Amino acid sequence: MAVLKRSWIARYITWQNAAYAIAFIGFLSLATLTGSHHEPWADEAQAWLIARDSTYWDIIVKYASYEGTPCLWHLILKTLILSGFQYQYLYLVSVFFSSLGVFLFLFQSKFPAYVKITFPFTYFVLYQFTVVARSYCLILPALCFVAIIYEKRFIKPWLYSIALLLLSQICIYTLLIAGLLFVLDLKDLYKLRKEKGREALNKSTLWSLAAVALGFLLTALYVFPPSDLSFRVDSNFNPLIVIAQGIQIAAASLVGTTSSALSMIVGGCLFILMLLFLYKEFKSMKPLLLLVITLTVFISIVHFNFYHAGILYMTLMLAFWIFGGDEFFRNTKEKKQLLLFGALFCVALVQIYWSVCSVKNDISNPYSAAKETATFLEENTPEDGTVYGLGVWTTAIEPYFDENIFDNYNSDKAFYMWSKQNGYMSNAEMISSLPDIAVVSNHEKEDFAEIISCLIARGYKSDTFYGSIYMKDATWSEEGFTVYYKSQSVLNRQILG
Repeated sequence: MAVLKRSWIARYITWQNAAYAIAFIGFLSLATLTGSHHEPWADEAQAWLIARDSTYWDIIVKYASYEGTPCLWHLILKTLILSGFQYQYLYLVSVFFSSLGVFLFLFQSKFPAYVKITFPFTYFVLYQFTVVARSYCLILPALCFVAIIYEKRFIKPWLYSIALLLLSQICIYTLLIAGLLFVLDLKDLYKLRKEKGREALNKSTLWSLAAVALGFLLTALYVFPPSDLSFRVDSNFNPLIVIAQGIQIAAASLVGTTSSALSMIVGGCLFILMLLFLYKEFKSMKPLLLLVITLTVFISIVHFNFYHAGILYMTLMLAFWIFGGDEFFRNTKEKKQLLLFGALFCVALVQIYWSVCSVKNDISNPYSAAKETATFLEENTPEDGTVYGLGVWTTAIEPYFDENIFDNYNSDKAFYMWSKQNGYMSNAEMISSLPDIAVVSNHEKEDFAEIISCLIARGYKSDTFYGSIYMKDATWSEEGFTVYYKSQSVLNRQILG
């Protein structure tokens, strides 16, 4: 018994595992600390409000199509809200799921220790997809789940099918990733059938494949954009633009930042060289190339946004784990592998610098002015007074109240409804019936210039609250609000001081 106990200790209590444990605790502590200072912005608020103000059925059947995304995140939030979870702790949800992914990556992946330990502190993992609480926090644990099961996917087909279905329910990009993995599995099964005959295709495998295919079909149906969608889904099929945007998103996923043209050039070149190197030196990595290139093109065509670069980075990293196999990771000290993992390590160091900048900024400055603006409204809105919210981004203010506060919505739903028939007051209607208080998103002031002019002409006073969405090493967008109010509607406050 003593010998068995010592062998167990020798296996699990190692200096390497101790280093992983320290890295995990460091990630968890830093993410929690930063999250406690983070002020959620409109996108974070929108998902919370949909979950709060809708039923499970309506989330899936009615609102997911207007959001253009699968709704696993919304369903998770709905369950938490029903259990009494408060909006001020939203960051803990994303920290929990990201920490789960980090734990699996540290203790289950096959990467060299220096890659494992630095990966959790990269910008997209530590900050953008953890501190900023959106559905993307589910990507890392879902991809890790797929990677752990991948080599046994034909032995445990139902477990693997669950992993693919969970991955497909996070966002439209992970739906694509899951679909590509499914296609690659069909190809491998066809090859296996040619080698071993029909016995390679047991009923369990076939039924699980059918379940995944049905899940993909139903997901595509419930997220398909409705005819009355009030915004145009950005897409561009011009080959030159797709290539240019593809290189930009690829660069931003590694070391590129929009504040430095040189870093974008270096990042784009590094991405292309890495793919060419994999194609030439590692034939087993062709599935990785298919997955990464397809995802890059898709992001470039559909709703191109630098915010999505992190999805590409995580997919690239986890694709090494999924497709690498034991042979690839067994030879980590060979020249080819050292060159590859050395490049990933250098990328991690650059991103750690971005993490430092972003964490420092979030702790020191407001990411969003929503909370401060909500406090102002709570203290100064007259009883039975009217409040208008001008701009989609004013949605960020709503979660700080128990119900919708914007009278121009003409609805009890506090989230923004992306429908041409949402029933919201038009600009002309709002001008003809000015409110006691109007909250304007500074990001969208130009859209409401006529209303603002009328408010100023009628003698409304204003207070401005500032916030800024910080990306990597610079401000990406303003997330502030200006409150216009009648002087007599402000109570318990020195108006011009």
